[in-house]
Amino acid sequence: MADPQKKVQFSEESIYKQKIAAFILEHYAIKATDISLHTLDYFIGKRFKELNKTFPEYYEYLIQNYHENGHEIKLLLDEITIQETYFFRDMGQFQALTEYVIPRLIELKRGKDQSLRIWSAGCSTGEEPYTIAMVLREYFPHILDWDILIRATDVNVFALQKARQGVYRKHSFRGVSDFIISKYFEQEKNMYSLKDTVKEMVSFDFFNLASDTFLPVGRGNKWDIIFCRNVLIYFHKERIKSLLKRFHSALSDSGYLFLGFSENIFSYSDDFESIHYENSFFYKKKSAAKIGEKKRSLSRRPKAEVKREKFKKCPFPNGAIRNPKAAEAIYEEKLKDILALFSLEKYEQAWNKIQHIKIVPSENLTEHLFIKV
Repeated sequence: MADPQKKVQFSEESIYKQKIAAFILEHYAIKATDISLHTLDYFIGKRFKELNKTFPEYYEYLIQNYHENGHEIKLLLDEITIQETYFFRDMGQFQALTEYVIPRLIELKRGKDQSLRIWSAGCSTGEEPYTIAMVLREYFPHILDWDILIRATDVNVFALQKARQGVYRKHSFRGVSDFIISKYFEQEKNMYSLKDTVKEMVSFDFFNLASDTFLPVGRGNKWDIIFCRNVLIYFHKERIKSLLKRFHSALSDSGYLFLGFSENIFSYSDDFESIHYENSFFYKKKSAAKIGEKKRSLSRRPKAEVKREKFKKCPFPNGAIRNPKAAEAIYEEKLKDILALFSLEKYEQAWNKIQHIKIVPSENLTEHLFIKV
């Protein structure tokens, strides 16, 4: 015969784990997936025993800790947030940044406001913003005397600590050549320390994308470029809509938005136009006049929103960024992203991404990019 006391205890445990998952969703907009729920179960089970608390006591302790910005909530976020990233992740987007976006911004600002504002939102351990800094040093040394701001933010304080240190293992260099590593890093055994010339270009801050305000850039300026890659897939629909609206408001009139490979925004926002560049895509802020135009029918594929651009190419960077294993590493990373989408039950986005991995005619790419999700 089952122990009734054990049944009550299990019920209480389930209730409070769900309450904690709901709390995380409300305050950090992080959805509880199968993977994170398993992690959450393990973390809570371990912590309430270590702290000698009941489940109700631990829940109240966590809520209080949140309001006091305490250590416990930071530990929890560190457990459930994914920190999988590496330098020059999604090479196509950095090629677009180098060959298309930054040259246009430089031309627009030349002789006027010689500043460049870039925000890496959800920066994890810093590989993304440091890659942006390396792109600027490698390709645009003539603007290094501009007022350049690269601000990187994340909700995970432990990831931010690692980012500020700028010390990485070989795992962070998938697809990066020895040329780039030797130029921008100093190696000691199996660790690679970023040189100060790159580190000092990036500032890191704690910031919660679920909050109602956006990180200011100062002096009334707005962001020229926002990177927020592989973050939206973990947010619920209303939060995505809100976030995209605030991204639009935070960008300058000529601003650009880079999202993850599988993050299709056209089910959530009409405030951006997509630019397809080579084998990648990104978004440009629409003007107020364009937003005011009659909205397109959802049943019509938004071909008019896609610009196919060509720009004078340069070897990226110096023909030496990839090593022979780069294609394999990038392919494996895309497969991991597909599995993550399946775990989140985002089947159409997963299929969309599968289509991208295949070699398809360029005229069909728009179909794959704009499947309604």
